Amino acid sequence: MHARTHISFSLPSFDSPLLLSLVLEYITPITSPPHTSMRRLRVHGTFRLVLVLAATILATFSALTPSVDATKTVIDVVTADPGFSRLIKELQRHRLIPYLNNRKTCTFFAPTNDAFLQWDKEHRSVDKDMLLYHILAESRSSGSFKNAMLLETVLVRDGYLGDNQEGQRVAVSRPSWIPGRRNKILVGNAELLGVDWVADNGVVHAVSRLMVPPVDLGKLVGARPLLCVMAIRGLLSDFA
Repeated sequence: MHARTHISFSLPSFDSPLLLSLVLEYITPITSPPHTSMRRLRVHGTFRLVLVLAATILATFSALTPSVDATKTVIDVVTADPGFSRLIKELQRHRLIPYLNNRKTCTFFAPTNDAFLQWDKEHRSVDKDMLLYHILAESRSSGSFKNAMLLETVLVRDGYLGDNQEGQRVAVSRPSWIPGRRNKILVGNAELLGVDWVADNGVVHAVSRLMVPPVDLGKLVGARPLLCVMAIRGLLSDFA
């Protein structure tokens, strides 16, 4: 399990039987035979006072023992389902499990194993940016997704979308309902298969495909200049 823990401390109390008995003994009037000297009474009273103080200190330290309250994170939600085993491996490989566990709120679009199999047929690997593109900073239920809505992910690219460290966007689409077909919700190019799996630090929605971040045109031109020139020529011919 990857459960987080909350550490809390309680104030000391006098519910310890030993401590209570010592206190009661100390506050009970001291009775002794007439021949007992006042010096012995003072020594006896002082000794009992020391015992009470020592017991109080011990009780205080005992009360400060941390209590652990386990919470269920979004990682716990996907780990519990074997259909996300590949996702967990990718999160481990890119060291994103602590990041998700430590978030206070998030929305996680979790690709299924079938989604990864489909990706593997056409591509080589899954990078960290792609996984971050599946995470929103705030918790959102499926009911809040509106058609044409843009959701801000936690994937931040330096030099893009201004200087405010804004996350890359992913679009929501809700195709028109057709009789006999269930109402779909698409985020990016991925359909939501299972929705609103609630954890203590967010919500998980299963998705049918891996969501691809927006293409960096600068890198694309550098990698495939001929292809880009052909695409530009095709666009220009449309306006001719």
